[in-house]
Amino acid sequence: MIKVLTCNEMKTLDYYTCEKKAISSLQLMEIAGKKLFNCLKEKVNIEQSNFEILIVAGLGNNGGDALVVSEHLINDNFNVKIVVIGDLNNLTPETRSVYNRINNNNTSIINITCESDIKLFYKLVNKANVIVDGIFGIGLDRDVKGIFYECIRIINESKNFVFSIDIPSGIYGSSGNIAKIAVMANFTAIIQNYKIGNLLNDAKDYHGKLEVLDIGVLQDTNKSNKYLLTLLDVDKLLPKRKENTHKYNYGSSLVIGGNIGMTGAPLLSAYAALRCGIGLSSIGIYNKYYHYLNNIYPELMVFPYQNISDFIKLLKPKNSLAFGPGLGRNETIYYELLDKLLEEKIPLVIDADGIFYLKELLHKINIENKVIITPHLGEIALLLDTEIELIKQNPLEAVKYLIDMYGFTVILKGPCTIIGNKAAIYFCNLGNAGMATAGSGDVLTGIITSFIGQGLDLLDAAKLGVYLHSSAGDVAYKKYGNALIATDIIECLPLTRKTICRE
Repeated sequence: MIKVLTCNEMKTLDYYTCEKKAISSLQLMEIAGKKLFNCLKEKVNIEQSNFEILIVAGLGNNGGDALVVSEHLINDNFNVKIVVIGDLNNLTPETRSVYNRINNNNTSIINITCESDIKLFYKLVNKANVIVDGIFGIGLDRDVKGIFYECIRIINESKNFVFSIDIPSGIYGSSGNIAKIAVMANFTAIIQNYKIGNLLNDAKDYHGKLEVLDIGVLQDTNKSNKYLLTLLDVDKLLPKRKENTHKYNYGSSLVIGGNIGMTGAPLLSAYAALRCGIGLSSIGIYNKYYHYLNNIYPELMVFPYQNISDFIKLLKPKNSLAFGPGLGRNETIYYELLDKLLEEKIPLVIDADGIFYLKELLHKINIENKVIITPHLGEIALLLDTEIELIKQNPLEAVKYLIDMYGFTVILKGPCTIIGNKAAIYFCNLGNAGMATAGSGDVLTGIITSFIGQGLDLLDAAKLGVYLHSSAGDVAYKKYGNALIATDIIECLPLTRKTICRE
């Protein structure tokens, strides 16, 4: 399992490793620098002749890693130029040691300290073929300004191949947000473990290709319960089907939703549930909206209800429920319906407008509930009565709050989806921008509801559901690009499931 760490957790492991191995932090930097050099040679098409590599280092230990890389390049007869940005009096002790060593070997290091140096930096960048970015690391805790801002802007405008160390400079290691500006890397070599900032928010737009380098940081005290979701986490979750079997062995699900102009949402959810293997899939829709629903899928059953008494009859015998797709926010009866659903023991997925109604019923939540919520940033901000920008600053904390406070299994949808409950938290970095389309979230709701109905526990259903949804979206992207639509994802579900699940 691939663990994901906070910046503080990574620093703690670094200190522990140095203490346990009886090595200095400088020696650990030397190990990292050698690994980075090998990765650069292996992954980037660099030639020793007619090729110039520009090392751009900052003042911290990320800059020290870059300087160690420059030493190996020089010893291997590459044409290297070295730049350090900022006041040299502020170099960390480890980075100063490497800086002094390079200086003592009569290798020229160019120091960029003020605006008058920017023209020189511009010339160096545009003469280079490859840029190694070691300006800031995961410890960045402020917006990028001044000469640092200008240098990053020039790097991005050059369109050169950029190799970033651990994280593209200007991305906050704690959140993946941009610190006003960030390096657009073509390749990022992540040191030892994924950090939060390598995954969330803007991270995917800036990292380029990724590879994790093992530099020998000890993991035996690593208590993180945060993981990168991979195929190995989901491929064996579904049991093999027997031949002597029937539809009632694979569950019955009900999607509650639909309103004027939004009757397609429950159809997408219920049909996605079928395409993921549920035995029976149904839709429950408020009677006043029944005639707006055009059921184009004959395999789906649609049941109208007039009141709470009618509604209760639809719940049995169901193995999983979804509440919210296309529900709208204009009917007080939905508070009563959700209140009833929260009393039931049937596992429940709450999505979309269902989260609007959930907000008023949070005080009734039993911490032992069997509820999955699937908000995007706007919906989780609504639920927590805060602003989207505040959630973006620390989305993981928002997820953990909902887990700890209410016992939910949470799926926070985004470019990297966070999945978690009290057992563990997973990050799914699959999927693509084409999936930002109407109905994509409804499809995910149906997939998860399907897997719960087939017997998976909430976290396993969430993990497999998100992984399959993202993977099917990637398959659809290959065919349709950014013009893909939600039904394209459903179209790709069966073969994608067959590829992923070893049943």
